[in-house]
Amino acid sequence: MSVGKSAEREKVIAFCEAYAPHFIAAWRAKALAVANAADLKGKTVGVNRGTLEDTSVTDAAPSGTDIQRFNDYNGVISAFLTGQVQLIVVGNEVGAAVLAKHAANEPERKFDLLDSPSNIALKKGEPALQTKVNEVIAGMKKDGSLNDISKKWLLLPLPDKLLTAAWPVSSTLARRASMPARFSRVRRRRRGCPP
Repeated sequence: MSVGKSAEREKVIAFCEAYAPHFIAAWRAKALAVANAADLKGKTVGVNRGTLEDTSVTDAAPSGTDIQRFNDYNGVISAFLTGQVQLIVVGNEVGAAVLAKHAANEPERKFDLLDSPSNIALKKGEPALQTKVNEVIAGMKKDGSLNDISKKWLLLPLPDKLLTAAWPVSSTLARRASMPARFSRVRRRRRGCPP
């Protein structure tokens, strides 16, 4: 299972090294001037209702931000492409899909709201399996194949911090660790799996 790592989750499952970036970011048309969450004031932002993206932008957005909630990512993307919203807040895999399929709209990643790389979660008490998986991940990082996969599917290279050191648990994810079941449902739904 692939999940974001948190201290709360480490109490019940073991984690292998992070192998892929996952972040939630604000994406906008290139012409729109937005540098950070404070710049969302007076803007219309599309987000998938009830997701980690929704709670992230709701926490960060200043008063005066018009957050439009949609029932699925197709609704969020359609609203962005048709100009119904000026920005969208989505995970990097959704952002990569928009970039790949709609480059003429000039979607651009502007700023991140959450940084939580993907880790492989294992049953606790399986040190041999954990070591083997970590060895495979380290080998793929070293030979560049993991970076090639990231560029092909996520349209971005692996971040240096993922290649060089253990990635720390983000403060935002640590704060949300009290909701592990909800978060894992969101991640499974994002990947097309049943809740």
